[in-house]
Amino acid sequence: MNPKIKISMSIFDWVIEVLGALFILVTWYLLLTNYWFMPEQVPVHYDFWGNPNIYSNKELIWLTPILMTAVYVGIYFLNKIPHLLNYPISVTDTNASKLYKINLRTLRIIRVLIAGQLLYSKVSLIGITSGELSKLSNLQMPIFLGSLALIMAISYLLMYQQRNTGKSISEL
Repeated sequence: MNPKIKISMSIFDWVIEVLGALFILVTWYLLLTNYWFMPEQVPVHYDFWGNPNIYSNKELIWLTPILMTAVYVGIYFLNKIPHLLNYPISVTDTNASKLYKINLRTLRIIRVLIAGQLLYSKVSLIGITSGELSKLSNLQMPIFLGSLALIMAISYLLMYQQRNTGKSISEL
């Protein structure tokens, strides 16, 4: 079993936490204040390039914020048990603190990225249903997926640096 240690949050971690919560709250606020002005049929799915390709009853727009809020809260609780999470290298007493910090920050950043994606999609939905927009941005999906891949790659590399001594390559 991995060592159980408490990891303190930096100011950056707190900023990330607040930003993610703000994204979720703003998404809920925008949907609650604009729902009654939407047509009965709204886009609920888009192709890779942002074109709406599936329409449904507007009640379905609540599904993604409900699921996202549940995922957001779930990942929040995962941050409380870093010793039970998976790591690409063996966790030792020497490297546990650094590995946990990297993993927890990665989870926070991914959570904020997904919450930001949800906010963007709902702002765009409001724009599409009001006639101000016809589709999502062409760059939205490539930027989102590229950001996710980059965050995970950086996290893996940072953790992999800890495999021998618990020190990063720059500290050796």
